[in-house]
Amino acid sequence: MELDGRVLLSEHVYHVCLGHALMTEREEVMGLLLGDSQNSEVRIWTSMTLRRSDKRPDRVEIAPEQLVEAVDCAEQLSQVLKCSCRVVGWYHSHPHITCFPSHVDLRTQLQYQSMDPDFVGLIFGVFNYSNDGSTSHDLIAFRADAEAQQRNLQVEVVPLCQLLSEEEEAAAVLCPAFGGSFGQHALCSAVEQTLKEVQEMCELEMEGADPFRRVRSYVHFMQTFAHLAAESVEPLESHFQNMQKNAEAEGLIAPNHRDDAEPVLLGFNQKLRNQKSTVSRSFLNNP
Repeated sequence: MELDGRVLLSEHVYHVCLGHALMTEREEVMGLLLGDSQNSEVRIWTSMTLRRSDKRPDRVEIAPEQLVEAVDCAEQLSQVLKCSCRVVGWYHSHPHITCFPSHVDLRTQLQYQSMDPDFVGLIFGVFNYSNDGSTSHDLIAFRADAEAQQRNLQVEVVPLCQLLSEEEEAAAVLCPAFGGSFGQHALCSAVEQTLKEVQEMCELEMEGADPFRRVRSYVHFMQTFAHLAAESVEPLESHFQNMQKNAEAEGLIAPNHRDDAEPVLLGFNQKLRNQKSTVSRSFLNNP
């Protein structure tokens, strides 16, 4: 298929979006992509994870207020980085199916392109198993033409330094809107959004259910909370603890660097501790 442009995706955005997609295999997840575009090339250096507004597991829809929040975030980044930054696309996951866009995805993409012709869509195909039992994860970038037909773009995962200058990258690392040098804030946000969605689903299934169904639902969601804690919260907390130790070690060599980085890392650690506490309370509080 002929390629209709190119997308340069920073490594940390790729890992954040893929990590978000791998948090659930029962429903699709989504988010927005921020960066800039020049001619036929779209450059993406940060992302925003979003909560689902459509409760159907195979549908995602971005609410107008979510788009407004992303635009505000892009404006903040433009001021901090001293360069153009805007909302340039969206992403969502396809668990257990191919990463090719559905007719609904193409219509949605065409609507966004009516506001910005350069707008792109990314789809992460996850939890796809081959005959030998191995798992594969796929990624495509696409647009839609006037007839809502798929137009593929070349997508490359690149280091952040290929998208931002050294000065811009240094400013971005300390900007809360950006999320830290490796997108730590976005990773925390993905876990937080998933936790809230699980809680909402649990409350919805419990409402008006008979005792036996309540017990089955309770067991299922406790298993989901356990998986979320083991696969997402614990590894992230360990990652941030290691980063804080590294920052403390670097602080012995470059004290100014530690002064800048320490509040960011402490904030991430506190966020993870809050999420662990929420998961623990979910175990203890019988609905």
